Amino acid sequence: MRLRFDADDETAFHQRRDELAGQFARWLETHRVTGEPSDAELLMDWKFRCGDGALDCWTTADAEEFLFEWCPRKLAASPADSAEIPGSVAAFVEFLAHAGFLAPGSGRPSDIRRVCERGTNRFVREMGNPANFGMAKNVFAGASPSDGEAHVEAISALLDQLTGQSPDAVRELLTGTDDDEELARTVGPVRLPEPDERLSAIRAAEDMRLLRRLAEQCPQPGRQLTAKGNLRLADARALVEAIGTGDHVDRVRTAQDVPVLGRVVALGVAAGVVRRHRGRLVAVATFATLDDVAAHEKVVRAALEVGLSAPSGYGIDGDMHRVADSSVVVLLAELLDAGSVGVEVDDLFDLMQHLMSGAFPLSPLTQRLIPVWLDAQLDRLEQLGVLTLADGEAECLDCEQQHQIARLTAAGVPIAVDLVREIGIQVTVRTDPTGADAADIADLIGEIPPEEWHADASAWFAAQPTPAEAADRLITEITAEHREPVTVLIGLQTVPDVVGDLAVPAVRRQLGGPHDGLVLHWLSNHAELDPESVDPARLIAGLVDVLAAALDIGGPQDVLLFLEDEEDTLPRLIDSLWRMDHPRVATCSRRLGRTTPPSPSPRRRGRR
Repeated sequence: MRLRFDADDETAFHQRRDELAGQFARWLETHRVTGEPSDAELLMDWKFRCGDGALDCWTTADAEEFLFEWCPRKLAASPADSAEIPGSVAAFVEFLAHAGFLAPGSGRPSDIRRVCERGTNRFVREMGNPANFGMAKNVFAGASPSDGEAHVEAISALLDQLTGQSPDAVRELLTGTDDDEELARTVGPVRLPEPDERLSAIRAAEDMRLLRRLAEQCPQPGRQLTAKGNLRLADARALVEAIGTGDHVDRVRTAQDVPVLGRVVALGVAAGVVRRHRGRLVAVATFATLDDVAAHEKVVRAALEVGLSAPSGYGIDGDMHRVADSSVVVLLAELLDAGSVGVEVDDLFDLMQHLMSGAFPLSPLTQRLIPVWLDAQLDRLEQLGVLTLADGEAECLDCEQQHQIARLTAAGVPIAVDLVREIGIQVTVRTDPTGADAADIADLIGEIPPEEWHADASAWFAAQPTPAEAADRLITEITAEHREPVTVLIGLQTVPDVVGDLAVPAVRRQLGGPHDGLVLHWLSNHAELDPESVDPARLIAGLVDVLAAALDIGGPQDVLLFLEDEEDTLPRLIDSLWRMDHPRVATCSRRLGRTTPPSPSPRRRGRR
């Protein structure tokens, strides 16, 4: 039985996947093992599209990547609905081994089951962590894990209305018509480029260069058009040379056979760069008066209105094609959220396929056309100066394949922000740190990578005229009442790297405030407070605050590792915990009670 497939073997893969899922279902029933065949299909799809296509070779690394990386980012299912997936993964590998399908080089089924079972709690936690969600999952998961399924149904109902609608209506239906309901969580925070960076990127855009030159070549009274409104062949050849489209015109018989020039002219007419007037193609004077930023925005919007993906020629365009073109703005939202890291083109394909499958049954032909449409859209966005495409690093040392990465340019970020907001997706913007206030800097904790937060906070701090006052304002904002304990804990851990020794007096002033427990233990850990001088009940309550925040960041095992450094306090904590009037006591007691504490180890000072 063939169990290994290349990317071009999609039809054969689907046939074998369905056969294996059927055999797996019968094996589960016969052997009374818990598992779900649809989970196995999902696992095999992942191996084919994102892995090596070897359905007979499975390792613990495969299980970990699927469960803890791909599913939390891609799978639109609530934590409760997905809790059985790890068990299905383990059962599927056991089925392959029992049937004699598991190839040499695979991990032992018992090892894979151990990884799956021990990682179930972590998997459920990661499935519910919004920080893991890619845009595709956000679009289909809705406002919260609990209402994800209903939201998918709502989106499907909207997409059912697409037939016969105009492009504007398609975009509106695709992205949501109810002002009280959003299809995606907030994107960002997004750093807007400097004006000179944006201007430089616009002037480097290929389409802007071609359009400006087209206008220069069509002064009054313009170029003569045919009765059908097309350029004459002689004019087309002259424009190809003058504009520099790169078209080969030696053997063409009509102007319609000159593809790049035809696209540029069509875009120019749609954007108001040129117009057809009394049988001539003539430059529009008002467009020439626009500055580069306004001109670029007008051109990009016109391109999106016309559509970025060329007709397929297979007779299945129309509504399906319009949905593909309308989904471009959702792709821009994904790129905005990724920032300078960019997004793999394969991930954008997954997103496009999600959107398309919500609107139409996808035939094998349609599935082959989606990457064609996507490639055309990305190429056009690159020509418009909105994004760049570059090869990324291979995912593993033994893998020679490079993955193409899409990133928004300095010209693309501002227009993408406007377009994404217009369809109802919120976008938060990172202000210039030198002009921000302390609250803006504190708001970024946990929202951007730690190294970026440190850079922004340091730039802000360096711009403040009075360092001591600035440190006090920043720490006051970090420990403000509305901040989540997780944010306070992370902020207190990182702020000394920004403000230095000024952190201690500023943190001390927060004693007795809304996050007294976290402040108390920060000072204690930095040898700025004698624990014996603090009321024991207050000290224990503060430790509960720390444990609760640590639970939110990691899990019980992480907390127990932390408690290795608190072994002097642990007996008192356990003895006092059940009697305390603290909002997080129940959570800490329940979750820590299920976990066996690690063996005591020598106390490590200064590494809490």
